[in-house]
Amino acid sequence: MFDEHPDVNACSLINHVIKEMTGWINHNYTDDINVVSVTQRSGYSHWYFQKKFQEVVGITLAQYIRHVRVQKSIQQIILTDMKIMDIALSNGFNNQQVFTRIFKKTVKFTPGQIRRRFHGKPEWCDYFNRVLLNDSENSPSLKKAVGELLQNPGAAPV
Repeated sequence: MFDEHPDVNACSLINHVIKEMTGWINHNYTDDINVVSVTQRSGYSHWYFQKKFQEVVGITLAQYIRHVRVQKSIQQIILTDMKIMDIALSNGFNNQQVFTRIFKKTVKFTPGQIRRRFHGKPEWCDYFNRVLLNDSENSPSLKKAVGELLQNPGAAPV
């Protein structure tokens, strides 16, 4: 059936591999993983896998790895009393400076700002997860939304 259309087989296979790799990243984000290790694990060439990954997922592979790590970090910042440095290290970042830079680039605010405003409020974890999934790293709407939340202590997640 699919033998007549080899592109259909290739498309479904790469989609399956991308799904497997996103699951693997979500499970192994605390390890020393990067674009090279993921593309090697996929069995595809570095260039081809990254191109297809961005087409299917909507962001680059590197952005996806950072998003997963930041997403998990946000949960720990809000829900635990762990030190920011320990959170950085436990989520696959090499040091707190790299973590803070990537976190701020992704969320538009520092881990400390998020902790001061949202610590102990688990309802905000889902909010930030939705925002991270729906906004790109360069979205001004993300900065505006989080900025308004940081300034309005009575705000509730939408």
